[in-house]
This record gives sequence, structure tokens and C-alpha cells, in this order.
Amino acid sequence: MKLDDTLGYLLNRTARRVHYRIDDFFKAHGLTVEQWIALKTISENAPLCQKELALHIDKSQNTIKPLLDRLMDKGLISRCPDERDKRNMILSLTEKGKRKIETLSPLEKEINRTMEETLTRKDIRDLRALLLKLEKGMMDW
Repeated sequence: MKLDDTLGYLLNRTARRVHYRIDDFFKAHGLTVEQWIALKTISENAPLCQKELALHIDKSQNTIKPLLDRLMDKGLISRCPDERDKRNMILSLTEKGKRKIETLSPLEKEINRTMEETLTRKDIRDLRALLLKLEKGMMDW
């Protein structure tokens, strides 16, 4: 079987291309796509600790701290000790972080709309369902 015919390679190549296009957009607004994902996840799931964020966005503890350090340096998030467990740091958006979410969320929707233009509504539903099914299957390995 040729590499180009394998599902894993095709998914990876497509994901990379999507990632690069989205990353270019966010870089123009002072963020990487990983920083945006972390910021948006904090916004949607707060309160949560660093470990929970790492699980949400599929990052290791070793990579989550530098990512959060960069968001703190930009003034977009804050960390404070968890009152119930001082080992955990609770993440929250600063006012600047909330404004960034408000500004970029409509633009993110436009990016997704543009990406989906080549597909029908049924294609989008089917693709989403298939990707979720594949993701679940990968967890069962």
C-alpha cells in the first residue's frame, strides 16, 4: 500500500494543512493556534486546573506549563492556587483574555465556515461523526 493511500497519512496531512492555515490567522492576532485552543478551552470550561486543561487539549504536563506561561506573559490568563488542593493551579481569563475571546471568536467561526465551504451539510455531519468515531476507536487501542 502506498503511503498516500493510508488513512493515517491522509488524516495527518489534512490536519497539518488545516493547522498551518489556522495558525497563520491566529499569528496575525498575536497567538498561536495552541494558545488559542488553550484560551478558548479555559473560557468554555472554567474553573479548571492545569492538569484538566492538559487533558482537555491533549497536551502533556511538560508542554502545558510553557504554553500557559506564554499566555500569562501576554496578560491573557491568571493562575491561582486551588483552595481545596494547593498543588493545583486554577486557570482563569483576565479581562484582556476575555476581550481576546470576544474579538477572535467571530473570526474563528468565519475560518470554520470558509473551511467547510467545499463540503455539503451532510458531508460535514458525516465527517464529524466519522472523526469522532475514529477518535473513540483510537482511545480503545
